[in-house]
Amino acid sequence: NTCTTESNENDCYVKDNDSGNDNGNIVTPWKVNRISRLGVDYDKVIAKFGSTRLSHDLIKKIETTIQQPVHYFIRRGIFFSH
Repeated sequence: NTCTTESNENDCYVKDNDSGNDNGNIVTPWKVNRISRLGVDYDKVIAKFGSTRLSHDLIKKIETTIQQPVHYFIRRGIFFSH
């Protein structure tokens, strides 16, 4: 079950305690409710939302295509999936 633009907020979320880890974090496309000091499990978010990590090869391909460095958010890993 992946989230799409047609999903509503109640149907589309990642809740960390689904795996038995009861830290109460909830991530939706619209907001993040982080309760745990451990932070958000981004691997779980990527799996739930059906996205893919930005690989080094993909970033290099983008830079070749646009003929300039990618945005620093991508270089620093702030944007990490697509």
